[in-house]
Amino acid sequence: MITFNSIITTDALEGMKQLHSESIDLTVTSPPYDDLRKYHGGSFSIKEIADELFRITKPGGVVVWVVADESVNGSETANSYRHILQFMESGFGLNDTMIYMRTGTTFTSANSPRYEQMFDFMFVLSKGKPKTFNRIRDIPKLWEGSWGRTTVRQKDGSLTGTEHAKNAMGTTRDETGKYGWKGRGNVWLYANGGRFKAYNAEDWKIIKGHPAIFPYMLVEDHIISWSNEGDVVFDPFSGSGTVGLAARNNKRNFLMFDISPVYTEIAKKRLKIGD
Repeated sequence: MITFNSIITTDALEGMKQLHSESIDLTVTSPPYDDLRKYHGGSFSIKEIADELFRITKPGGVVVWVVADESVNGSETANSYRHILQFMESGFGLNDTMIYMRTGTTFTSANSPRYEQMFDFMFVLSKGKPKTFNRIRDIPKLWEGSWGRTTVRQKDGSLTGTEHAKNAMGTTRDETGKYGWKGRGNVWLYANGGRFKAYNAEDWKIIKGHPAIFPYMLVEDHIISWSNEGDVVFDPFSGSGTVGLAARNNKRNFLMFDISPVYTEIAKKRLKIGD
C-alpha cells in the first residue's frame, strides 16, 4: 500500500500502476533523458509513462516535464519534442512551453557549429484547464501605473488600442519594488553551479555527489505556481529528492519514486525520513 509523504525505491511505471486514478494534483519531474547523465537505473517507455501520468492526474492537474536533448553525431536528438507529442496523444494539453535558463553554460567543442547550451525545456502539461495558477510576481516594475498606448493586433492585421495616462516615474529598474511587482514571463533564470542548486549549506553537503541535481528554487517555484497547500505533488524520477523537500517546505503532500536505492537513501536523508 503506497502512502503519501513517502520515498519509494521502485521503477516509475510499476509504482504508478499501484496508484489510484486521479490521485495526483501536480507532477514535477526531470526524467533521465537521452544519455546526458549516468544514473543508477534503466530506461523507460515514454508512451507508457505519459499514459499512466494522465490516468493518475486529477482533472485540472498539471505535469511539469523538464528535459533537454543530447547531441549525437552533430545533431540534437529532438527527443524532448517527441516526449511532448506523446503526452498530447495521451490526452494532455500543452499549457505552456517554458525555459529554464542557466547562469552557467555547457561549453561546446571549439569545432562545434553551435552556440553554448544555456537552457532546458520546462513543458507545462495539463489535464484540461489548470485548476490552479498562483502567478509569481517578483519582477520590480520600472514605473508607477500604465504608460503610453497598449495595442493588440487583430486577425485582419489592424491594431486596436487604449491610451493610458503617461505617469511614468522613471526608467531605471527599482530593485526595492518601489512601484510594485509584476508577474514573471515564461523564461526563468537560475544559478546552476553546485551549491546554488541546494536548499541551504547543510542540504548541499548531502546531495553534492548526485550527478544531476534539480535546482531547489526551480522546483519550489513550480510547486507554488501549480498547486495549493494540502495538494499532492509527485515525482516518478525523484533523484536526490528535491521535489519532496520543496513540497514539504510549502505545506504540500509528496510522493517520490526512484529506481535507484542509492538515490532514495539520499532523498530520505535530506528529508530526515527514517531517522
